[in-house]
Amino acid sequence: MKRRLLLIAASTFLLQGCISIPGGIHGETAETNNHLGTNLTLSTEFSDDGIKSKAFTIVNKMPQLQQGKSNVEITAYNRIVLLVGQVPTAALKNTIGEKISQIKGVNRVVNNLHVGTKDSWGDYSHDSWITTKVKANFIGQVNPNHFKVVTENGVVYLLGVTTKQEGAEAIASTKKVSGVKKVVPIFTYIPEDKPTKK
Repeated sequence: MKRRLLLIAASTFLLQGCISIPGGIHGETAETNNHLGTNLTLSTEFSDDGIKSKAFTIVNKMPQLQQGKSNVEITAYNRIVLLVGQVPTAALKNTIGEKISQIKGVNRVVNNLHVGTKDSWGDYSHDSWITTKVKANFIGQVNPNHFKVVTENGVVYLLGVTTKQEGAEAIASTKKVSGVKKVVPIFTYIPEDKPTKK
């Protein structure tokens, strides 16, 4: 089993090309992203890319985040923006959430930024490994491409456009992975008989 996970981890890294590292403002945290075979329309995917770019611009212009004390990670999926990471004050957390919620096309902001010191490289590596294991555990149980997986401090966020049954199976599968402290589903449900996008 360990050999299988190591092979999957290596292939995941090669497919992604790069990963973000903690200690700054990044587009994604310990996350995997594969647009192929998702239930998102092409227009929604383009919209997500634009939302993420604008959100990145907003936080990148905040001087309070440029002092090496913050780590803001941004994920946009199905016009929902997930914010995780660390910022120095609650006021700054709220400001970031409010500004991003005003971006055209954003339907919802899940602001799970924490007030505190930024994570270490070791924390990030551990979260990346959990994400890899979660995606590996999906194989044979649910379609991995129907979900985006984001992990921060052992908390796994599952974003997806999915049926209730598949969503429940994804949650159950994730809970079985060692190191997972909590699972937070952020789903948009579709009918069970809706054909999946090829």
